[in-house]
Amino acid sequence: MLLALWVAAFAATLFGARATSLPTPASKKVCTSLRLGSSHRAGRDTRPPPVELTTSADKFSPGQNITVSLNGRPGVQVQRFAVQAREISSFRPVGTFVNRPSTAQTVDCGHQNDTIISRHGNGTETRNLSLTWTAPNNTEIGDVEFIANVRQVGEASWANLKSRRVRQIEPNFPPINMSECGTVKGCFRYGKKDCTAETCRYAMSYRTEGENVVFELAADTDGWVAVGFSSDRMMNGDDVLACVNARKGRQERVLFRHYYNNHHRPAQQDINPIIGHGTLVRDGRIYCRFTRPRKVDNDNYSVDLDATWYFLYAWGPANDGNIMRHTLESPPTSYRKVIITSKVDDQRDSSNPTTANILLLCSTILLCQFLKH
Repeated sequence: MLLALWVAAFAATLFGARATSLPTPASKKVCTSLRLGSSHRAGRDTRPPPVELTTSADKFSPGQNITVSLNGRPGVQVQRFAVQAREISSFRPVGTFVNRPSTAQTVDCGHQNDTIISRHGNGTETRNLSLTWTAPNNTEIGDVEFIANVRQVGEASWANLKSRRVRQIEPNFPPINMSECGTVKGCFRYGKKDCTAETCRYAMSYRTEGENVVFELAADTDGWVAVGFSSDRMMNGDDVLACVNARKGRQERVLFRHYYNNHHRPAQQDINPIIGHGTLVRDGRIYCRFTRPRKVDNDNYSVDLDATWYFLYAWGPANDGNIMRHTLESPPTSYRKVIITSKVDDQRDSSNPTTANILLLCSTILLCQFLKH
């Protein structure tokens, strides 16, 4: 009996000692402040930190592993640290840490293992302290940066250390080449002279490929961009091809849509002749590329592009995938009817939208006077 009690007491002492040596579960306060315990209040060192937070890559794709390192000067001993990946300008932690030092533990702030914290230890050489971070398997996040708080042996501490910005790799979308306008393809540009797809307020190009037409659109909005075809420039009975951002949360999701405009709000059509070839939303701009048959059979709302039409150019904001009123009160149109095989380079000065119309009017008056005489 005494032997059994002695064994039980010994086991309790042994396993109790082991339990107290394990890291204490971190408070959820660490999720936003990354505080390293009450002693963290003792004051932060104002000198440049002897520890640098670095990453093995400056870009990432979904599911990619990145090595995050705390690099210190020789002899620097770190007693405590906390590291987290966050979206730029946000406190939201993202990604997952898949390894950790023996003195650290992972904490679940927004999801599993998104934060690493070490609040106990006798000092660890930091020159080779590396962590492995795995990016989420989706594209709902933007660029990220890593944040760290560090306490050195001797109570000196540094808060809010930041890594370089790590950019999410954007979808594969070859740039729209506007240098081929007027030779390889037809174009319309609204902006400064010779503006590009990245600098025009609106840009559109088209070229024929067999029985199809390839369209490329870009605009200074992250909502929607469209091109339409009309018989009268009055936005009545128009065939409209549009790229609409139906974002969900933080995820950009551009949809290809076919509308018919009959003096009322454009009506989305069940028959959609568009075949999408890529989209991109970046820096507040929308880009898209798609093909459409030159002639669509059995669809009264898709015009025959081998005929001549006025081209209509429009763009504007979107709300929950619904197009809102176009940005300009009177969106620009082509001056005359255009056939899809023509390779024009129509450029308009957005700083003075009436200039081109005045020049066209003056040319018409001079021509009339010449014919009269």
